[in-house]
Amino acid sequence: MLTTGKPVHTIHDEPMEFVTFDDGSGLIETVIFPDVYRKVVALLFGTGPYALRGRVEQSYGAITLTVTALERLDRYARAPPAPLARGGHLRFVTGAG
Repeated sequence: MLTTGKPVHTIHDEPMEFVTFDDGSGLIETVIFPDVYRKVVALLFGTGPYALRGRVEQSYGAITLTVTALERLDRYARAPPAPLARGGHLRFVTGAG
């Protein structure tokens, strides 16, 4: 479930967002940079649940997921998700239950 979001603009005035998701067992802090944000912004207004794909990164003691792909989970009901590539990428599924 999307808990909170903070839309901001980059130094080049491109929209992006810091979003917190709750998967029922904890919070997932994410960053959605402009290239991905343009593709998924409309999905962020939905109720979820969401499937997230991205890179886990640590900076200044904070761990975040830099989102590389985001889908509403109901889109996966018709077809199974593609397998994850190797190389440190994770997929989180968040939702209301």
